[in-house]
Amino acid sequence: MKLRLLFFAAFLSLASCSSDDSTDPVNENPDPTPPVEKNLKKIKEYYVNGESEQLIMVTLCANNKIDQMIGYENDDPLEIGSIYDYSYNAQGRLSDIDVHFYNGFTDSSSSFEYDEQGRLINFDNVNDGSSTHWRREYTYNNEDNVVTGDYDPGGNLPNTFYLNGDGIIYKMEYINEYYNSATEVNYEGNNILSRTLTSYGSSTVNYTYDYETEVKGEYLNLFRNSFGGLSNMVLYEVDFNFALSSPDNYRLTESKTNSTDINYYYEYSFDEEGYPVEVRELYNNGNVFKKIVIEYE
Repeated sequence: MKLRLLFFAAFLSLASCSSDDSTDPVNENPDPTPPVEKNLKKIKEYYVNGESEQLIMVTLCANNKIDQMIGYENDDPLEIGSIYDYSYNAQGRLSDIDVHFYNGFTDSSSSFEYDEQGRLINFDNVNDGSSTHWRREYTYNNEDNVVTGDYDPGGNLPNTFYLNGDGIIYKMEYINEYYNSATEVNYEGNNILSRTLTSYGSSTVNYTYDYETEVKGEYLNLFRNSFGGLSNMVLYEVDFNFALSSPDNYRLTESKTNSTDINYYYEYSFDEEGYPVEVRELYNNGNVFKKIVIEYE
């Protein structure tokens, strides 16, 4: 069952009429209470197992964008496993991600380059410990609505991306002489209604959303604000997970097409102004397995 804690305020507007010679004062420009505007401050993610909770990630925000992500390992004692520092250029676009590991992995740094339209065209990653350097270069064919990825070194990452009429990537494909695979999503606005993976077989996952609850704040826009749009997120991640986390409405369920049951549920709690403050992800048996706590300033 979906639980939503919503608080509504109702306002009664009174109108009165008076004669032209009335001396009663009339306030034609009332000063209503301005709406509350809150900015993201911190997001905490927990794994949940029964009554126990383990902190796994803390995201610090600035200007409703990702400023730093801190990954945690173990539980007792709690240890930092990695720190991701995000930097932005003068245009507010993501320019660098520096990663520091504390668990034996070597640090790395990534840089981003965009065209005049703010579309990602180059992505470089350097591994500090091994001096490994790999680069992705993206070319846009506006006539065919296709983006081509050129990777150095090569690999089996999707190398062709297809744009819909809104200029958003809806399909990515990898083809060589031995193997081919594709992932395609179906959008409604920024809501992904389904995601289909085709490789040796085909599987589809469907998603439903809450179209009644008003969305307040920038929680659903965090990745979109940080990466400058859905397509940039897809090209960076080479997947649609970040795009799935950036819908227009709150996600309610997730289920596979060949399943008669809903696989996962999503529940939300809101503060008095209607801002989301907690998200719970549940198995179909009702057990919570992940919790997200959202703080504002």
